[in-house]
Amino acid sequence: MSLSIKFLVTIALLLSPTLTGAVSSFIAAYPIPAAESIEFATNWLREEGFKVSQTVSDAGKATLIATRGEENIRIGIRPQSPLGALVEFSCAPAATDEHSTINALKASLEGYVLTLEEGIDPVPSRIPEAVKAIEHSVTCLKASVKGEAVHFSGFVVDRQGLIVSTAHDLDGINNIFVEGDGGKEIPGEVVKRDTISDLTLIKVKKRFSSAVTVPAGKRHLEAGERIYMVRCSRNNHDDVKVGIVSRQQAVVSGKLLWQVKMDVSPGSSGSPVFDQKGRLVGVAKGRYRGTETRGFLIPLDTIVEFLGQEKR
Repeated sequence: MSLSIKFLVTIALLLSPTLTGAVSSFIAAYPIPAAESIEFATNWLREEGFKVSQTVSDAGKATLIATRGEENIRIGIRPQSPLGALVEFSCAPAATDEHSTINALKASLEGYVLTLEEGIDPVPSRIPEAVKAIEHSVTCLKASVKGEAVHFSGFVVDRQGLIVSTAHDLDGINNIFVEGDGGKEIPGEVVKRDTISDLTLIKVKKRFSSAVTVPAGKRHLEAGERIYMVRCSRNNHDDVKVGIVSRQQAVVSGKLLWQVKMDVSPGSSGSPVFDQKGRLVGVAKGRYRGTETRGFLIPLDTIVEFLGQEKR
């Protein structure tokens, strides 16, 4: 279990009780998407015998009203970030049973977060040859966004010069380059960008020697399956990161994400991720801030949907 996760659930929880009229409220922050928090809380309450009604706004804010006999609990859940949620637990100040239920639900949520980081086997140092063979299809990208340089990765999907990467951090983009051999920068053009799927398609005037075959990728992953992220090679070392698929998936802006145990460090966004046979399984989106190895991948289905008719 990482120390950052322990810190997050024991120190960073905003457990500050407040009184608002006749209602006692407790607010806590959890490093899981709001949709995942809503699903967990709803299922937990129903398993405990509560009848749960649910309303969700277009902004992703949910209100759960749970009743069991004379117990009446209100749970408010809203996004704190795309990958984090604030949960507000409310009940009558003098309601002992409701407080006991809320404490149990909070403990279950904290335990659930911890399980996302536990039970991961050590990863091997050997990288499959099928993965090594794909390294030449991975590119280093550099963009100028509002006057500041942003570095990230991408991968070739067409040898005629089409590259896929992530879309975040590109608001207000001025220009974009592919970093070639010897530090040469090749100008690129963003021809398609989707902030919901968080994917960008970039065109450069360069013919590449190899490309990732997207339609031959793998759509379904198993919990515990080993995966390999190939980052762009800036320092000619440590370009492949090994990870493991977590038990749970996440949903952000209506899009499914794979959760993985992997070091998705800064600059890794846009890196392709493969299974041991070298089949594309997703694109590195990022990691939950405050954690070391809780990463998120955009799955193959989203990539295929994004490319659509753009893929040749």
